[in-house]
Amino acid sequence: MTSTSLDRDSLKALFQAAHQVLELPEGQLSAGKWTSEDRSLMISTMRRLRKRIDHATAVKFTVDQKLEPLEISEITQSDSTNEVKVEVSISQRSANAWARLLNLPVSKMSPRELYLRTGYEMDELTAAIHKFSQLRDD
Repeated sequence: MTSTSLDRDSLKALFQAAHQVLELPEGQLSAGKWTSEDRSLMISTMRRLRKRIDHATAVKFTVDQKLEPLEISEITQSDSTNEVKVEVSISQRSANAWARLLNLPVSKMSPRELYLRTGYEMDELTAAIHKFSQLRDD
C-alpha cells in the first residue's frame, strides 16, 4: 500500500485548496480526469477531517486497492504517547482525482489571489499538495 503523512498545517493548507476548488467557475473544472462525485467526496472528507485535526498531530492517507473507485474507509483516530494520529484509507482512483483537483486553484490563480483566498503562500500550498500527490499512480 502507498501512503503519505501530512502534519496539521499541511492538512489545513489542503483544506483551503479544496475549498477553492468550489470557488472556481464551472468552465475551469471541465478538463480534468475526475467527476463531480470525486469533488463531492473530497470536500466531504476534508470537512470530516477538519473537525479532527485540532487534536491530531498527523494525518496518514493510505491507498487501499480493495476500496471501490469512489470510496474512502471510515476515518480512524488513535491516541498513543500523547500523539493523536488520524488515518484515512482512500481508493487509488480518488487519490489520483483529488491530486488533480487540489492543483486546480494553484494553476488557475495568481500567487496573490491564492494567498488572499487561502491565507497560504503558493509554496506552502504546492508543498502540501505535492506531499498528498505522492499517492498518485500516474
